[in-house]
Amino acid sequence: MTLWKIFITFLSLGFTSFGGPTAHIGFFREKFVERMKIIDDMRFTHLLSITQALPGPTSSQLALAIGLQQGGIISGHLALLAFSLPSTFIMIAFALFISNDLVVLSSLTIVGLSSISIPIVGKAVYSMFKMFCNDNLDKIGFIIFSGILIFTNLLLYPIAILLIGWIYGVLSTNDTVKGPNFSNQLKIGNSIHSILCLFILVILLIFSNVISLEGVPAICRDFFNMSFLVFGGGHVVLPLLEGVVVQNGFISSEDFMLGYGMAQAIPGPLFSFAAYLGALLGDVSDQKKLLYSLILLISLYGSTLLLVAPAINFWNVLQRHRIFLRGIRGVNVAVTSILFVSFLAFVIPSIATSETSIILILISFILIFYLRMSPWLSLIFLGLMGACFTQLKHYGLDLNTLTNII
Repeated sequence: MTLWKIFITFLSLGFTSFGGPTAHIGFFREKFVERMKIIDDMRFTHLLSITQALPGPTSSQLALAIGLQQGGIISGHLALLAFSLPSTFIMIAFALFISNDLVVLSSLTIVGLSSISIPIVGKAVYSMFKMFCNDNLDKIGFIIFSGILIFTNLLLYPIAILLIGWIYGVLSTNDTVKGPNFSNQLKIGNSIHSILCLFILVILLIFSNVISLEGVPAICRDFFNMSFLVFGGGHVVLPLLEGVVVQNGFISSEDFMLGYGMAQAIPGPLFSFAAYLGALLGDVSDQKKLLYSLILLISLYGSTLLLVAPAINFWNVLQRHRIFLRGIRGVNVAVTSILFVSFLAFVIPSIATSETSIILILISFILIFYLRMSPWLSLIFLGLMGACFTQLKHYGLDLNTLTNII
């Protein structure tokens, strides 16, 4: 893929990927595995395994990883930039005009736009299940891992279930599953880049915690440190940010919750919430607000920028060992379980909240599976349907009233 195509592709995903991190994974698979066919299911799952094992936002890390293996270091960072750009722009604009009468989308319009994520993610889970759980042993593993995730809090620590999956794979089979080698997809110099990333990481972690910082620099340090401690994506990290900016008096609780709700309503990565927080810091000019937004956003992406490339190279090294390859089968089943339980725990409950939302979800299934409408057109149609339901509700015509009339 050319740099321009990478930018446009990920920019379009940034505009259309509603529904949170799990839904983003479904959109990525729909785009790169099924439509563009530039990545097979095995390679996609291995990239997903790498990003699931790292702290930070899984979908953003997956965007960076796909970009890296498509064209190297520049392509990877361009993919991350393009995917993050729409939500970052929306959150900064929302913060700058928060004191004005800003017109935002109605809740039902947002539900309409988000409902498409359910068939997209559901399709991704089903396809991965068919590929990686094709015998009784794999199906048993899938049930075990899903049960563990449902009845424990390990969904917040996916690296633990991936490790359990690897052990299960080693113990349950003598076969090896050859994994894709990503090194030939990265341009010359990726090893140097990985070493440089780790060197920068060590330096920043040491000096940021040794030097006494106050104000915005202290917030940047806290965001940067937090990016290495959080597993599970944006849904986990956003509440933790409140302790840094609200309890220390930088932002009011009302403004924080308003931005929190907005971040979950728009497409793209939830970490763009950091840009919103930066734009609300202090009584400063719009230029400084923009600068603070970018600094806090980069700080919160610290783990993504500094760990993904070294992790891919480390994965290549591990694949040279037979015992590691024996565990790949279990890792694939574990990743499928993580996506399945995340779908049940996060995606469906956040969207299917009313009778109207359930109707919109059913319509999305018809558009995607029966009419085979493209995600772009389906997104526009469902958004308009949500807006129509909003207008009907405004005039007192809810579903029960319409049913009685009919």
